[in-house]
Amino acid sequence: MSLRKDLRGSLTDSISNLAWGNKLRKSVSGQITVFSAIIMVAVLMLAGLLVDAARISVGRSMVDRSVELAADSLLAEYSSKLKDDYGLFTMPVSEKYELQDRFEEYLSCNLGIPTGEDYYRGSTDFFGFRVEKVDVTPIYNLSENSITKKQILEYMKYRAPTELADNFITKLTAMKDIGKMSNAYKQKVTIDKLLGSMDKSQQKLKKHIDGLGGSIDKFINGFNSDNGWLAAFNQFNSLTDSLASIESSLGSLETSIKNMEQELASSGNNAGNDGTNRPDNDGEGNTGNSGDADNDSDHTSDDGSSENHSSEGVSGQGSNENDAKQQLKKLKDERKQLSAARTDTIKELNDLWNKIRGPMTSDYIKSNKAAMDEISKIVKKGEKAQLAIEKLEKFLDDNFSEEEGTFSKGFRDQITTELTGIKELILEGQKASIMLEQISGNISTLDDIISKMDEIKENCGGALPTDGLPSWLADMVSDYTNIDYDYSRPDKGDKKDDPRKGKADEVKKFISEKLLKDVNYETAGFVKESLPSYTKVTTEDFNDRDMEFIGYSSAETGVFEGGSKEAAYNGDFGNVADDADLYDEESEFQENVFGFITDIGNIASDQASALRDSIYINEYIMGTFKNSVPALVNGVETISDKNLHGDEKQKIETFYDSEVEYILHGQASQKLNNIMTRGELLLVRFGLNTLHVYTDPAKRSKAMTIATAVAGWWTGGAGIPVISNLVMAGWAMGESLIDVSDLMDGRSVPIYKMKGDWRLDIGIASQAGPKTDHRLYFNYHDYLRLFLLAVSEDTKLSRIEDLIQLNICKARGTDDFRMSDCYTYVRIEAEVSMKYMFISQPFVRKELKTGDGRYIYKVLLYEGY
Repeated sequence: MSLRKDLRGSLTDSISNLAWGNKLRKSVSGQITVFSAIIMVAVLMLAGLLVDAARISVGRSMVDRSVELAADSLLAEYSSKLKDDYGLFTMPVSEKYELQDRFEEYLSCNLGIPTGEDYYRGSTDFFGFRVEKVDVTPIYNLSENSITKKQILEYMKYRAPTELADNFITKLTAMKDIGKMSNAYKQKVTIDKLLGSMDKSQQKLKKHIDGLGGSIDKFINGFNSDNGWLAAFNQFNSLTDSLASIESSLGSLETSIKNMEQELASSGNNAGNDGTNRPDNDGEGNTGNSGDADNDSDHTSDDGSSENHSSEGVSGQGSNENDAKQQLKKLKDERKQLSAARTDTIKELNDLWNKIRGPMTSDYIKSNKAAMDEISKIVKKGEKAQLAIEKLEKFLDDNFSEEEGTFSKGFRDQITTELTGIKELILEGQKASIMLEQISGNISTLDDIISKMDEIKENCGGALPTDGLPSWLADMVSDYTNIDYDYSRPDKGDKKDDPRKGKADEVKKFISEKLLKDVNYETAGFVKESLPSYTKVTTEDFNDRDMEFIGYSSAETGVFEGGSKEAAYNGDFGNVADDADLYDEESEFQENVFGFITDIGNIASDQASALRDSIYINEYIMGTFKNSVPALVNGVETISDKNLHGDEKQKIETFYDSEVEYILHGQASQKLNNIMTRGELLLVRFGLNTLHVYTDPAKRSKAMTIATAVAGWWTGGAGIPVISNLVMAGWAMGESLIDVSDLMDGRSVPIYKMKGDWRLDIGIASQAGPKTDHRLYFNYHDYLRLFLLAVSEDTKLSRIEDLIQLNICKARGTDDFRMSDCYTYVRIEAEVSMKYMFISQPFVRKELKTGDGRYIYKVLLYEGY
């Protein structure tokens, strides 16, 4: 029974436990469901978020790539004319909205955005792209030099004939030495001109000192010459003595006349008592005027008969009275003569006083001061020349101290030798000081003489001294010093033929003959202001717009700036004949020429990296554009000028036939460009040939001989070097005319001539001398390359743009093409949206979503050639 109860109790407990467990299981099962549901929602949300994040990332890549591809499609529409003829890639743009429409079409296609025709029911678009906004701005046109340069350099990297550039660079190295030689010779010419100017002052000084030539009346050593001043001094004192004697004689006469008049008056009174004293014709007594004595003897009566009032008793008394009157008249005549002599003597004394004080003393102060001024000028010019010599010597030490070049061999020694001789021609400071001291003493002496004479006159109350000039005044003259100035003038020798004669006319004739037919874009109807040289259309700065659109400034523009040096000629290439006045010792012609060659030499001395871009641009010019010499002569072979594509340039239709010359000088007239290029060519050849003459001892010696003969009579040693330079310049100009004629015919000439290369006959045999290596010969095209180096990069690029515009306008027959309309870059602002699949709007920033809750991509792109 107990067992059964236990079993029953155990069974009851088991059933109770089972019921509780079921109840508990039901409770736990609901919680898991809820928890699992929560977990699943989070997982699904995370998955959706990840999917949308992946879509956004992939979409970003797709949009960026699609924008780039659309931009490339726009750029693929380049101008074939510019590309084929000039190697320039440019995108023609008519209207901006057309460009934007095409871009949007390309972009939609790249993004797979279905159009009305492409859309089909049941298709699935995973991204759902939509073009919200597009702004396409063409930028960086070909009127901007940096853009043109970039394209030219890209083109020339694979088009430039390397061997041609290398060959020119080899020739260019020769210009380094020549540039330094030109610089040194330019300084030497400046020193010679200083000496020439100093020589003119020395000529004036010599005339102020010795008065030679008769052009100066008063000169330093003319004072008291032949004792002239002392003679005048003695003459003055002699006249003073004479005047004193006259004064004394006049005094005695006055006394005698007074006594005689008193006697006559007394005798007249006595006669009056007898009725014989009556008025004379003047109504006065007979003794009142001795000058009327003859009228007192007879008087006419009223009836016209002569009446004798004297009685026989007084006839003897009348006779004595008449004798007295005659004697009085004689005394008065003598007094009159002495008074006139006195007046003349006083006048002569006054004149002599003024002469001694003025022309014979004061004027010599002027002569001494004039000489002092000239000495000061000579000293200043000498100091200036000395500084110029020191500067030149330093330049020689700095630039010619190493191993001598092919052309500069012996050049430094020659200049150094000449500088030594020049120093001897400069007035030494010590000698100048002595002369200035002597002249200053002379001025002081003359001033003292004048001062003492004024003091003497003042002491005499403004009158001349009655006792003459004191002897101590004459002693002062001995303090005056004559100046010993040895002005060296070389013997003139026989007159020689002056090689300068007629050279200006020869130059003028040569430059103007055989020119190409003139073409002028202004007379052809083209507006000057439309050319890139005169009007640039520059791209605006987009930094602010970039910041506004994407929050930062884009650095990807593909634009760079560059530049180059420029060689300056301070004259006029179009008027070389007028500049080349080889008789004008003050002309800057030679300095301008050698300064220009020096600048070219400095450019040639730049490192290869600095020259690379310039040479590439120059080779582009030479390989693309025509010039005035369409064929070169190589021995018996004639080689036509061809462009970079191998086409003969003469067969290509262009506005100018002298295009390179236009790039050099930029004149509207082709004729003027040719004239200026010939002038430039002639100047460079002139400078190089002058250097050759200077370094040739035989030619230099002959030039000195001719200079001495043709110089003016008064030209001294210091004035000869500048004339010698001009004589050498005359030969150099003659040789240059021969050279340029050969160059214009397509032949080559040595860039720097050796003795055996000289062709002008100047009476010195030179055929057997050494000759220049043929590798250093320049033809006309080489000189154009050289001159292009002398033009600034901006100028060259602008004129390249001018020529392209003119040529295309001519080909079209209308003036409607502009380089400023040829764009090489596009700036693109694109906004593309993408639909959301899982992410709701609250999770997206406001600026990255559209009004209808789509995600926005903003793309800023600069794309170009």
